[in-house]
Amino acid sequence: MAASINSVCVVGNLTKDAEVKAIGETFLLSFSVACNETRKTNGNYEDYANFFDVTYFTKGGQKLSAYLKKGKTVAINGSLHQDRWEKDGQKRSAIKISAKEVQLLGGGNSASQSESNSSFPEDIPFGDY
Repeated sequence: MAASINSVCVVGNLTKDAEVKAIGETFLLSFSVACNETRKTNGNYEDYANFFDVTYFTKGGQKLSAYLKKGKTVAINGSLHQDRWEKDGQKRSAIKISAKEVQLLGGGNSASQSESNSSFPEDIPFGDY
């Protein structure tokens, strides 16, 4: 059988603040990222937004969630994961990004950045601590 590759890299802006759930000593961060692209339709270029749901398990989730706010630009490295379920007799599925790394790239609301008391550096990757 041939080897499979499941890898994805996305850079985009958060569509809302990250949600945090504690699972023992680990945290589950859930958020959505919008990635824009330009498409040519009938000779005109139009912006088109793609929206991706992301889940990220990490020990530093509570600290990281303070910086994952709506409008922030992030880079996500991970893999695709398909959830399957049945509702009202209909089979359904959703594809999400399961993040292995999340990197803050800045951007977003400058007012909220200036209100922060932290001197947290922007362009650093996050992994499990």
